[in-house]
Amino acid sequence: MTDRTSTGLASPWPGDRGAARASAAFSRGDHSRLGQWFWTIDKLLLTFVIVLIGCGIIAVAAASPAAAQRLSGANFKYGDLYFLKRQILWVIAGVPVMLGVSMLPIVWAKRLSIIGTVVLLVCLMLVPFFGAGANGAQRWL
Repeated sequence: MTDRTSTGLASPWPGDRGAARASAAFSRGDHSRLGQWFWTIDKLLLTFVIVLIGCGIIAVAAASPAAAQRLSGANFKYGDLYFLKRQILWVIAGVPVMLGVSMLPIVWAKRLSIIGTVVLLVCLMLVPFFGAGANGAQRWL
């Protein structure tokens, strides 16, 4: 029998194997869905995405007070951090979707990308008919 303290798997609670589970959570032998995702994801790309999200939050934090002041009117005033709060809410909503989509099997991702492309191309073709016109340009927003 090996001494658990020498393997780094010691736990303050007798009989607890939580430390062993935590250290094996992302081992190459872990065949769970999360373990497979961790070893197949492009970690450099994920790092760049996280950095870009952070840069976006910083940029919105810097611009939020000025934009709120400029867009506030006599009847309504935006809070100084209104746009920052919205940005953070969209990040909180978007990151789980991004991680969920990244865990899809490649076949499903290809199917969804084809369906999404067709749907969005149809939406683009409908812009001249249903879009809002302003200053000679037709927009969908």
